[in-house]
Amino acid sequence: MESNDRKLTVFEIPDLFKVPDPVFTYEEACRDKTIVVDNGSYECKAGWSFDTKPRMVFRNHSTKVRGQKGSDIYVGNDIANYEASGWMPMKSPFEKNIVTHPEIQEHIMDHIFTHLGFSSEQDKIDHPIVMTEPLCNPNYYRQFIAELLFECYDVPSVMFGIDSVLSLEYNIPDVQDALVIGLGHSVSQVVPVLNGEIGFKQARRVSYGGQNISGYLQRLLQLKHPHLTVAIGAIKSEYLTHTYCRYALDYEEQVLRFCDPVFADEHTIRVQLPLNSVQTSTSATTTSGKMDVCLAIVHRVECVMSRRYKAKWIHSQEKLKQMLLIQEIVTAEEDSRMRAKLITDLGFDSLDEIEAAISELQQKVDLVLQSELPPEVELCHFSDPDSWLAALRRAREDLTYRISQAELNNLPHQPSGEVGARISDVDMLDRIELIIFETEREFKRSTVLNTDNLNSSAGISQFYQLVLGTERYRAPEVLFQPSAMLGLDQAGIVETIDRVLQQLSPDEQNKVAERIFVTGGPATLPGLKERLEREIRALRPFGIGFNVIMAKDAALDAWNGARMVALNESLKSIAVTKKDYDELGPDYIKNYKCSNVYAPSPLVVRI
Repeated sequence: MESNDRKLTVFEIPDLFKVPDPVFTYEEACRDKTIVVDNGSYECKAGWSFDTKPRMVFRNHSTKVRGQKGSDIYVGNDIANYEASGWMPMKSPFEKNIVTHPEIQEHIMDHIFTHLGFSSEQDKIDHPIVMTEPLCNPNYYRQFIAELLFECYDVPSVMFGIDSVLSLEYNIPDVQDALVIGLGHSVSQVVPVLNGEIGFKQARRVSYGGQNISGYLQRLLQLKHPHLTVAIGAIKSEYLTHTYCRYALDYEEQVLRFCDPVFADEHTIRVQLPLNSVQTSTSATTTSGKMDVCLAIVHRVECVMSRRYKAKWIHSQEKLKQMLLIQEIVTAEEDSRMRAKLITDLGFDSLDEIEAAISELQQKVDLVLQSELPPEVELCHFSDPDSWLAALRRAREDLTYRISQAELNNLPHQPSGEVGARISDVDMLDRIELIIFETEREFKRSTVLNTDNLNSSAGISQFYQLVLGTERYRAPEVLFQPSAMLGLDQAGIVETIDRVLQQLSPDEQNKVAERIFVTGGPATLPGLKERLEREIRALRPFGIGFNVIMAKDAALDAWNGARMVALNESLKSIAVTKKDYDELGPDYIKNYKCSNVYAPSPLVVRI
């Protein structure tokens, strides 16, 4: 919805549930036609070579119900709600942009062929395949796909092409010189093309992409709205990234401009989260509901303290081992003079002091860490959280007084309660203070939710709104400053471009700079062309021109380029046939202007 007042403009997140892909009918027009697959690490796109756009576009994931061996496998859009599928672990065939899990890739291919109209009873897929792969895909991982297609589906031929270069071929056919900037989901790459050939030696890859942008936005919003941490899921973050984020022409200047309230109001976006995803339970306002909240807080604190005690116990155990070793070394020395010198060098005054230290450490190691609270503040003795909190505060005061008296008298902090409690007063005080802090914070948040101004639906809606200000520009800045934003020890995309250009001669630099082609999902965000032009202008010599060209459809043009190759009459000469596969090996490919170069894998010599 949108109002006339810019300050009150609120945008709503639409229904992000996926609709399952339809099962198409295998038509007569499909016979002898090529199947085109853009096997991206974010989305997989598949269709026939005669289609003007892919019939299937889905997330490249598969899953099945956890804990059920014979459960059905769900792929892509069959998973309606990604954020509510914690009981269904998502699995991707990719590590970064490389297919490393062929068993999951098989689920993806089954899904594609089934929905394109092939029956599960068919013994083969009698159609050529054109498929994308990443730049410099290792032979070992390419053979996964080749074995799957030739052995499992018995396809007649396969042609592999580089996704970003196929996008270039679609946008600028038969181009001779260009610099391709491929912005992917998990990696990005800069690839020079000279005289129609890919410069593999000069190409560079960096390990960040669209996934890092949306993930960074998610973390920024969760920090800004801690009460909505669970509601801000990965899918919503991706939607917000694609819809509202943009590249800043000058990042530092753009962020500083938000100090102006007028500018901030004009460029801040308010987004309404779906209320059904964040509605609080009415039971939380009742006494029993509040006591359940208290119980959950106690359990959470106990887990934190248990980990802390375990770390202390491990430290004491390691120190005890060291002291026992010292004792063994000292007692093994027969010469009394050398023994005394050894004790002094080790930082002790006598052997008795070493034994006393060992005894003290042994007591710490032998302590049984009891996680229960003192009996006087156990939850079971209270019927409402207020009286329980009052008892906790009294216990905190008693412990604080006891510790202060022990410090005044130079006494060790005694165990609280009986001898069997085994937890020092300091540890128990830390535990009670943490429980009080968490409980007060939880009920303070609940109080905010139940105030009169939030009793109306409008008040509750406002509480569940996201405010996107500088975050709209900070998240995409990951591509330009990955070190500053994410702490990644990698160069930004502009530094990577500069590195690639520096490896070329001045004439070659001028050639590729005439066509700096940008493609990939992150290239769909507004402002990238202007930002790249500004940054590259600072790199190039004064007066030397360059041209930044954006892909027509940065997200789909890799598939469009693969489709164009599939329609080319030369496909038969550049595709790997089943005969080639049998004779030359599963990693064999034919060299083509849009493909990787075949480098035979070294023979394995068994000794």
